[in-house]
Amino acid sequence: MSALKKKQRDKDAYPDYERAKREELGALLKIKRKSKARIDEAEDGQRAGFLEEGISALIFQHAQGLRNLEGLERVDYSLLKLIPDLVRGYEVEKCALWEWEDAIIQGFKVFRKMLEVRRGLVVADLEARTISFEELNREEFPDYASDDVI
Repeated sequence: MSALKKKQRDKDAYPDYERAKREELGALLKIKRKSKARIDEAEDGQRAGFLEEGISALIFQHAQGLRNLEGLERVDYSLLKLIPDLVRGYEVEKCALWEWEDAIIQGFKVFRKMLEVRRGLVVADLEARTISFEELNREEFPDYASDDVI
């Protein structure tokens, strides 16, 4: 079964599939907050998920009109200024605009590479606060070299 079909099957079987994936990643990386119950409840809840999706959609729509930010080192200030208003009351409200900009630029650099190569691994270094892309060799990883896997 292709990875794409397996992913769709998993989504159909588990309505909260995307949320479960985020929680699983947090548990694997041991970065789940265990501090204040009220913050955990609000930020790990459905509202935070909707907010995350909304911000992602806003940024993605903006970037599509700019060839996925190809060749750009800066994000429009007007877009960046919207984010603090959207995340007010959540733990990420303490992030500076330059941090949002850096995350957006790095994320789209990886996204463009994924679109180009169509197979690989996204590598996150939480200490260095970086994200990168490593191409998978078709011969070494035949199970992950299908064209329907991004």
